[in-house]
Amino acid sequence: MVGIPMAGIIANKFGRKWPILLLTIPITVSWLLVWFAQNAYYLYVGRAIQGAVEGAIFSLCQFYFIEISDPSVRGILCASTVLAGHIGVPVAFALGYLDWAVTPIFSIALSVLAGILMYWFPETPTFLVKQNKITEAETSIRFYKNLRANPEADKIVQIEMENIKSEMSQSQTDMSNQSSAKLSDFLTNPGRKAMTIGIVLAALNHLTGSFVLIAYSGTVFQKSGSALSPNDSALIIGFIQLIGTFLVPLSIEWTGRKVLYGISTVSSVVGFGSLGTYLMFQSWGYEVSHLNWIPIVCCSFVVLAQSLGVSTLSYTVTAEVMPENIKEIGITISNLALCIVGTLVLQFTNNLDDAIGQFGTMYLFGAISIPSAAFVIFYVPETKNKSYEQIMAELK
Repeated sequence: MVGIPMAGIIANKFGRKWPILLLTIPITVSWLLVWFAQNAYYLYVGRAIQGAVEGAIFSLCQFYFIEISDPSVRGILCASTVLAGHIGVPVAFALGYLDWAVTPIFSIALSVLAGILMYWFPETPTFLVKQNKITEAETSIRFYKNLRANPEADKIVQIEMENIKSEMSQSQTDMSNQSSAKLSDFLTNPGRKAMTIGIVLAALNHLTGSFVLIAYSGTVFQKSGSALSPNDSALIIGFIQLIGTFLVPLSIEWTGRKVLYGISTVSSVVGFGSLGTYLMFQSWGYEVSHLNWIPIVCCSFVVLAQSLGVSTLSYTVTAEVMPENIKEIGITISNLALCIVGTLVLQFTNNLDDAIGQFGTMYLFGAISIPSAAFVIFYVPETKNKSYEQIMAELK
C-alpha cells in the first residue's frame, strides 16, 4: 500500500522505464534478506520491502503498457500485467514443495533478468513528449511499432506524434504544466466518471470474493470436508486462476470488456450460490460427505470465472478511461483503493463467517456480483479498439 502513492509521484517526475528498472534492485535486496535471514526480523523487513516495491511496480506497469500500446492490442498488454502476477501464484505454491532456498534464488534471478531486459527498452513516447524530447519520442514510437526508416514509416510516426499531442490538448493542459493535475480536472465529466469507474471496479475486485478464495482456499476446503490437503487445494486453485487469466488476452479484443465482465459476474453468482448451498446443508447437519468434491469444483469455477473479468479487467479498463492529465494520480488512487478494500476483506472475512456462517459469506459474495454486473453494463463505456479521443467523448 505504501508503494502505490509513490508510483504516481515518481512516474510523473522520472517516467516509466527507469523507475521500473531501478525498483528491481530493492526487490533483489528483499529476497537476499529472506535467503540469508538470521532471525524473523530479516523476513519482516524483506517482506515489507517487497510489498512496497511491488505495489509501485504494478502501478508503473499500468502507465507503461497503456502508453506503448496500439488500441488494437491495448487490452491484451494491460491484461498481461495481471497474467504475470497470476503466473506467480501457482509457481510459488509449486516451489513450496522444494527446498525453501529455491524460492529466493529463483526470485532473485527473475529480478536481475527483468532489470537487464528493461534496460534495452526506451521510455514511453507519451512521457518523452511531455518532457519535450521530440526526437527521443519518435525513436520510441519506431521501436515499439517496429518501424524501419522509410517514407511510409515516417508518416506513421508523425500520425502517432499528432495523436499524442492531441491527447494532451484534450486534457486542457499545455506542455509546460502537463505534470500538475488540478482539483478541477477531477470534477470534469471525464475526470469524475473515470475516477468513479476506477475506484468502484477496484473495490468490486475484492468485494466479489475471488481473492478470499485464493488466500483461504485451504481453510475453505478443510472446513467443507474436502479430501485434498490445504497446499494441494491452493495449488489447484492457483493453476485454475492462471488458466482463466491466460484466456483474457486471447479473448479481450474479440469479445470486448463488457461481455467478459458480464460472463464473469453471472458465473460468480452461480458458483458462490452453489458453494453456499453445500456449506449451508453441511452446517445444518445433513450428510454431504459423499459430495465433498463440490467445494473444489465450485471454487475452481468461481476463480476461473472471475479471472475472465472481475479480477483482471478492472486494471485494464481503469488505465484506458483515465484522462491524460490525471492518469498517474487516478490510477494510483484506484490501486490504493484496491489494496485498502482487499486488506479489509481479508481481515474481516473470518469475523463475517462467525456472524453469518461460512455459507452466508459465500452467498454475500455472490449477491455483490449482481450490482457489479449492472454497474459495468450501464456505467462503464466499452473501450474495445477505441482511441483515447473516442473514450473521452463517451465519458463526456
